[in-house]
Order: sequence, then structure tokens, then C-alpha cells
Amino acid sequence: MENKMMIETVLNLFTIENGIIKILLVHRESDPYKTYWELPALTLNSDENLEECTNTLVTNIISNKKIYVEQGDVFSNINRKIDERVIGVSYLGMVDQMSLEFSELSKDKEYLWFDVTALPKLAFDCKEIIDNSLSKLNSKLKNIKYLKLFFPSDFTIPEMQHIYEFLFNQKIDRRNFRKKFINSNILKETGDYIKGATGRPAKLYKFNEDVIEKNIF
Repeated sequence: MENKMMIETVLNLFTIENGIIKILLVHRESDPYKTYWELPALTLNSDENLEECTNTLVTNIISNKKIYVEQGDVFSNINRKIDERVIGVSYLGMVDQMSLEFSELSKDKEYLWFDVTALPKLAFDCKEIIDNSLSKLNSKLKNIKYLKLFFPSDFTIPEMQHIYEFLFNQKIDRRNFRKKFINSNILKETGDYIKGATGRPAKLYKFNEDVIEKNIF
């Protein structure tokens, strides 16, 4: 009996909307796990490397010319796929909500963004892979370098607070957070406002272009 083994790249693509971290999932239309959701994945061809396979996977979904993607961990559990021996190589991607555009090829499948705290039923080992990628993302989001990938333009302080409450898994005092964030010298006021959750206008900020990399907490 031939021992056939395949390799697939698995994309964990994150965005942030209204301070909520979301991940892109695709709906399964066939068994096993029919009607469940899973991470976008693509089998590696014999004439390409992992980077090329991942680039194809991304461009099949997102039409943005350039998004941040980095290789994560390898998942090689023998039983991770039913009746198939498939090694998964995880990739962590980040894209901002404002410039996000889906490609024409993505219309062949149903893609949806899910709040990472309210995931649907997941196929195969997707939960394990997502948890692994979230751990890496949490570490990165404490640095302005990666926050800029999600917020190339305007945002509010409450949006940022919501993100950090998720990262630390606890409520943060609003005044203390605001003071620390503003005093970090990483922000610039835009002069614009947006209607806040309480109905009061919230001041809009953007990141200081001169600060490339800095841990905020």
C-alpha cells in the first residue's frame, strides 16, 4: 500500500473591526464535517515551495496587493485529517479592515469573519491551529509595529482599549489606559471625531510615522 503524504499551507488571517479581533473562515460544503467551518488551506504542489503556495492561497481570497504573512508552526498529528496523511504548515496573516478587498476567486466559496471569542463549529484541528496563532498574535499586538498593520489610518482610544482587554483577558481602567496610551508618544491627533458608543464624539488618532517599533505594554 502506497504511503502517500501531502503538505498544506493553512492561513490564519486576522483583522480588527471596532476593536474586535476577527479571523477569516470558510464554510465546508462536503463531508467530513459538512456545514462546519475551517481555516483556508491549499495543498502544496510538487513544483512550488511553501511561500509560493501561501501566496497563491492568499491571492485566491484577498485581492490586496500586499498583506503581512509569516510562517507559524507545523501540525503533523497522524490523524489530523480523516483517511489522509496531511501535514499542515500554519501561516499568520494580518490585514486592515478599511482596505480589505476579496478577490473574484473567493466568490466560489463562502467566507466569513468571526469574532475569535465566538467561533462556530470547526473542522479537523482548526481550533488547535487558531489557538496557536492567537497566542502569537497576542504577543505581537503589544508592539506598535504590528498594530499599524491593522490601523494604517484613524482609530479611537476605546477601540485600542478593547483590544488590550482581550489580550490581557481583563477589564482595564479607562482613564489609566487613556493616560498611558496618550503619554506613550506614539499617537497623533487627526483633528477629526466620530460618534462614540455613548453618543459623545470620540477623538480620532493615528500612529506616529516616526515610531517604527515600540512595545506599549
